[in-house]
Amino acid sequence: MDNQNQIQKKIKIVHWSDYACPFCYIGDKRFEDVIDELQIQDKIEFEMKAYQLDKDAPKKPQMKMEEIFAKRNGLSIEGARDRIERISALGKEDGLDMKFATVMFTNTLDAHRLTKYIASKGKDVQKFSELLYYSYFTKNLNISD
Repeated sequence: MDNQNQIQKKIKIVHWSDYACPFCYIGDKRFEDVIDELQIQDKIEFEMKAYQLDKDAPKKPQMKMEEIFAKRNGLSIEGARDRIERISALGKEDGLDMKFATVMFTNTLDAHRLTKYIASKGKDVQKFSELLYYSYFTKNLNISD
């Protein structure tokens, strides 16, 4: 194989992610920033695999994230708020306006299905994923709707 063919090959990046995961959102933002900084957008093939943090989460939001955090981690509401604020601060360091404390916990299966559909149509999954993360963590919209 000659050098010309090697240079033209794309790097395929496959990652597992859930739209309800703040660390996935932050990680995706960091990934995008590095790709932009290196100016290698045309050399990367991105594939997102669905992973649900909680497959039993309700489709209709019933509890704020701080309530879920407290319940699942054995924390007081204040302790949950503190952790959530620290996570939001991590996002802010990367330019994300995360309103994680007021996210309404919801099921992400339909969002993942829609992402798979978008991919099957040859559309930009990365841009679509960014929109879903933004809708959930910044606009606090119900992404299972």
